[in-house]
Amino acid sequence: MFAQTVRSRPSTEGIDATWEEQGFNSRSEFLRYAARNAIKHLEFSREGWKQTTANEHVVKKFL
Repeated sequence: MFAQTVRSRPSTEGIDATWEEQGFNSRSEFLRYAARNAIKHLEFSREGWKQTTANEHVVKKFL
């Protein structure tokens, strides 16, 4: 049996907007950077990453 991957448009649009805003050359370059960064900071929990992302989103709204 094959696993089916379901990607929602809002999540991929958010990823695309982020890598473009951050100046990465491609989505895959951004995802590799994010994965390396997550591995470097194993002390962060899922909740910690979610809070960091939420804080950055709030800051960007006011810039």
